Amino acid sequence: MVKINSISMAMQILLLVTYPVASGWAAPAITGVIGTIQDGQTVTISGSGFGTTGPNVVLFDTFEKGTSGANISTLTNSADVANWTASTRLGGTVPLYTNAYALSGTKSMAIDYRVSWGSGPSLTYSNVQNSDILVSWWQYIPTNRDVPGTNNSADGGPNWKWFWIGDQNDDWPWGSDYSIQCLSSTCDASTSLGSLDDTGTPARYDGKWYNSLLSKGTWMRVTVAMKNTTSGAYVWQQEINGSSNSVVDSVTNVVTAHSNDPWNVLVIPGFGRSDNNSVLYIDDVYVATGAGARARVEMGNASTFSASTKLAFITPTSWNSNQIKATVKQGGFKGGETVYLFVVDASGNASPSYGPLTLGQSSGGGQAPAPAGLNIITK
Repeated sequence: MVKINSISMAMQILLLVTYPVASGWAAPAITGVIGTIQDGQTVTISGSGFGTTGPNVVLFDTFEKGTSGANISTLTNSADVANWTASTRLGGTVPLYTNAYALSGTKSMAIDYRVSWGSGPSLTYSNVQNSDILVSWWQYIPTNRDVPGTNNSADGGPNWKWFWIGDQNDDWPWGSDYSIQCLSSTCDASTSLGSLDDTGTPARYDGKWYNSLLSKGTWMRVTVAMKNTTSGAYVWQQEINGSSNSVVDSVTNVVTAHSNDPWNVLVIPGFGRSDNNSVLYIDDVYVATGAGARARVEMGNASTFSASTKLAFITPTSWNSNQIKATVKQGGFKGGETVYLFVVDASGNASPSYGPLTLGQSSGGGQAPAPAGLNIITK
């Protein structure tokens, strides 16, 4: 059993009571966790201020269900949660399961830009106009490989879109959409979160240039949360790489959409210029939609969310304001490591940590579980 630090628990309860309240809303706070903190196990998280709306998790894939060297599967339940809905676009080759590199488990997705442009599986939604979305993934470039296009000066040099979201009926993928684009061999001062085609009115939020935490030989996680609406939208983007945690973009009350331009397709990775030395790897893809897309449970390596340089999503199966049931996903954590749990609400506010806990051990501390009658939200 995990020994729950009584002082830490007391401080968390005190925070629950004294945390500032704005407009009748209280920050999320965890007061109890029951279950084994281990990959695939169910935990029950009790507390308050979680919010009544949880995420609609439409995809979570660690790529462990495939065979190394085989095409990424689009079959039902091929991922940990749901499945990809398409496997090729732009005539590209199908990405492969691989055991060459992995963030979690033993496998990841290999994207080989030596043979085609823009290969990558895509997740296609029905119209998500005026909805929220949160998409997150880990990406890796080996030390002996390059950003797509680095060795292709004839076509313009480096060009790598980390993800793409837009309207597949609007001359997809060249229509109006959003992406993160890296236009240098190191992704420093040449990466932008913004629209690629913004000719409509009103003008949409166009992001900003920034220095990425990306470094060859190091796994880096990218998380992007956006609301698709013509007014009052938000854009939030975070990078972590094991040693740093950087919120590289955070804006509210902006325009992200045109009224006739729905988001109904998401592609990871978005695009890569052909290159004779570019093979990239992606792992632990998480996608959530709906009004509670930003709401989530994460496991971190520090006692505050902002200081955590390693994080792993715990996929919820039910959610209400004072109890969450979720399946543990270890991500890059190993058994025996010290971890902390966080609940983030639909507005992006993270709770104080619950922990420390030991990965692989059980926790029975805190309040008794809340009553039944939970909102089931995970597909």
